Amino acid sequence: MVANFPCQVDVIAAHLSTAQPSGHYLQEHLSIYYQNVRGLRTKIDELFIAVSDAEYDVIVLTETWLNDQINSLQLFGSKYTAYRNDRDPDSTGKKRGGGVLIAVSNRLSSKQKNARTDLEQLWVDIRGRDTNICVGVVYIPPDSACDSDTIQKHIDSALDIATSIQPNTDHLLFDKKKKKPDGGLN
Repeated sequence: MVANFPCQVDVIAAHLSTAQPSGHYLQEHLSIYYQNVRGLRTKIDELFIAVSDAEYDVIVLTETWLNDQINSLQLFGSKYTAYRNDRDPDSTGKKRGGGVLIAVSNRLSSKQKNARTDLEQLWVDIRGRDTNICVGVVYIPPDSACDSDTIQKHIDSALDIATSIQPNTDHLLFDKKKKKPDGGLN
């Protein structure tokens, strides 16, 4: 059960269906679970139980804090294909934190899009019979949220991905927004 996972949960498009995936399935019945998990390394068992009890089509996570010592099968078993962009300590100068992940149910056809690996973002195409959806996730650390160079790199990368998307492909982008003290969003 999702409620057992000890972090705030944002569920988007939570309509589940037992119908076989097709283009119409993607448009009308795609279920997506999104969460900023603030580190999975100590919560792997809780995540595994939470997603095992649910039948999400797509799972999108930010701030995974994962590294190459953690196998994606530990997180989702064989029910999902997991695409990850773990934070690179060499390019960021940060030893922990960050990282993004998109896991797609093996009932759906999916493929990771080529994107910049020096940014904490990830893009995955999900193909149906009549419809394709490109799901993207971006994480901009709080200490970079006002850095115009970092923001511009993310924008340029997203534009590169957008120009590579096939016609008639829907797209979803996930980003964690934090509230400022005045109530606005960062």
